[in-house]
Amino acid sequence: MYDKFQKAGNTHREDGPALILYDRDGDKVYQSYYIDGKLHRDSGPSHTKYRWDLSVWIEEYHIEGKLHREDGPAFIEYEKDGTLKKQSYFINGIPNHEEYPYKWLTKS
Repeated sequence: MYDKFQKAGNTHREDGPALILYDRDGDKVYQSYYIDGKLHRDSGPSHTKYRWDLSVWIEEYHIEGKLHREDGPAFIEYEKDGTLKKQSYFINGIPNHEEYPYKWLTKS
């Protein structure tokens, strides 16, 4: 089951997620925000995946279809217990971080 919002043939919604996928019990598996067919959200993650227990597994931040976040990691993956597993920083789709440029950051 899923909900999908479109405008002019593109996945698009300005007031909420444009694509929401549900499991057979009706629980969200993932949700994505799109503008004109591109992953995009100005505030908050544009793409979120959930585990079977409904906890957040992965969060991604996109602007105009590119991984992008200026105030933190643009890609975040969580362990089953909710602790950080992996994060990476992107600006306009390019891996970036002042302290660790062009590298995936993982917890030690």
